[in-house]
Amino acid sequence: MAYLTDHNIGLDGVVAQQPYYKRHGFRTAYHNLRYEGVVGGILPEGVVEISKVPFEELLVYDAGIFPAARPQFLKCWIEQPEGIALAVI
Repeated sequence: MAYLTDHNIGLDGVVAQQPYYKRHGFRTAYHNLRYEGVVGGILPEGVVEISKVPFEELLVYDAGIFPAARPQFLKCWIEQPEGIALAVI
């Protein structure tokens, strides 16, 4: 923490850990919600499994909305066990 004294530090914090973060000088900037669900049936038109999209195209798209290259993150995100990654074409 001493090394980062003059820098902004962001956390994607766990709600139950907020008192701990506060004790260490962090404060809430905004709240977010996370949803999870079980789906089934037929994919709507234009929605495809992301594995059908060339990975290089995903990297180009991601580079337009995120300031750093992150191919390893995307690969892990797409290949999560017990999950499905979809894309809208």
